[in-house]
Amino acid sequence: MSLYAYKILTENGEVRQGEVVSASADALRQSLMEQGFLVQKISRKHQFTVPLLQRRRHISLDELIIFNQELIALLRAGLTIPESLTLIQGQAESSRLGQYLKTILKEIKNGVSISAACAQYPDVFEKLFVSSLRTGEKTGDMAGVLERYKEYLIKRNELKKKIAQALAYPVFLLITFSVIMSVMFAFVVPRFVALYADFSTAMPTATQILFEFVKHFPFYLAAGAVSLVLVWLTYRYLNSTDEGGYKIDYVKCKLPLFGNIYVEQTYVQITRTLATLLHAGTSLVQAMRAVAESLNNRVYIRKIETATRLVEEGNSLANAMSETALLPPRAVGMIKVGEATGGLDAMFDSVTQFYEGQLDIRLRKLMSLIEPALMLLMGFLVGTVIIVMYLPIFGMANILQ
Repeated sequence: MSLYAYKILTENGEVRQGEVVSASADALRQSLMEQGFLVQKISRKHQFTVPLLQRRRHISLDELIIFNQELIALLRAGLTIPESLTLIQGQAESSRLGQYLKTILKEIKNGVSISAACAQYPDVFEKLFVSSLRTGEKTGDMAGVLERYKEYLIKRNELKKKIAQALAYPVFLLITFSVIMSVMFAFVVPRFVALYADFSTAMPTATQILFEFVKHFPFYLAAGAVSLVLVWLTYRYLNSTDEGGYKIDYVKCKLPLFGNIYVEQTYVQITRTLATLLHAGTSLVQAMRAVAESLNNRVYIRKIETATRLVEEGNSLANAMSETALLPPRAVGMIKVGEATGGLDAMFDSVTQFYEGQLDIRLRKLMSLIEPALMLLMGFLVGTVIIVMYLPIFGMANILQ
């Protein structure tokens, strides 16, 4: 995803300018045209920011879920969209979402639809939400469409938390190990250096290497910290460009152990998004474009954009996915059956459930390998340092004997 600057002309003849994060310039142009705007100019902006100072633009998934639950409940109670948003905005007036809802309410009172109003803030309301609103406006069943979108958000949030929980313990072990080694190099080993300073015998080679490392430990620590910052800044810069981001995502897909998890997470996001939009009544091409806007994996963004073009040219969805390798052959076979029977949304639900199960199994296997491996590595390194520190004492004992 990259940052683009745009200049558009509204139906009222008003010129608007802004910046939007989008998968590509073509995707942004198509999205703006679907909203009824005349696109005058789109240009990609290169952004290079310090990650620690970069402002968070999106609201949390938990807040989005609560917002949708409240909106669905109020709509089903018989309130209109402006009345519902007014009540929600009043309760969340101090939050970032409440500030945006206040602006959206003004737009709606001026005759703008809720989907068009929300589409002006893609940093808050994702493409899938806007597409769901647009579908609800067309079908007249706004609450039903948003209910399906809320279920999608809940599933996505559960997957996100599941991955975070799986990685929490290994991260804790790495932090603990770093603290232990830092304390040993900063306080424990220097005491042994002072203890052995008056020894007339030569130190073992391993001990000498360790003492030399500890002697320059502050320099190595500072150099390591600077290197990590430079690597991270380089990563962020490359990730902000189309080609650099594509190569980074390609490498992520090919990583041992983690690559399969990254790819299957993308499969789940693609199939769940398509199932949600198709069930709500969105056309296939529009749903595929929404998927391209919602993905973070640029390798698969390009694949689904190619598949969308093939579908527009008259190819079946299964053939387009097979030709672009968007999904594995097993999933493509299931989708082919769904196309033949007219139950494409239900089939995408089945594919999503299958890959959710696969992803859960992979996460468990990965954690069962990483946790003992980290424990063994920590024990080996700490034990090695301790043994190397005591080698001179062992040598003195042999001399005395």
